[in-house]
Amino acid sequence: MQWFRENRPDAIVTGNGDLMQILAKEGIRVPEDVSLASPYQAGPITYVNQRFTDWGVWAMNTLGGLIKNNEVGMPDSPVETLIRGRLVHMGTTRGQSMSYQQEISVPELSASLNSPD
Repeated sequence: MQWFRENRPDAIVTGNGDLMQILAKEGIRVPEDVSLASPYQAGPITYVNQRFTDWGVWAMNTLGGLIKNNEVGMPDSPVETLIRGRLVHMGTTRGQSMSYQQEISVPELSASLNSPD
């Protein structure tokens, strides 16, 4: 907590879902004093839904195509696929209403896979 008090960060990105309670015990208010977010769902804090189901669908479609075409080994040209994530607001970041959960698109992370919202 000494580091926190000396540096006063605007936000903390964490995978620790208990951090909000730890900060509250120290008198630090979320989101008034610091915003909290996570790269994945970790308790009641704002997080990025990484859409793992879409990853699985892409992987199975790719594998099915390789099997169907009897392809083996590394491809001649590597393929990069980016899947759009979604930021899910849980009221732990400033600038968003704390009275409801809202799911919004993260800035464009995907051009290759257009999955239904």
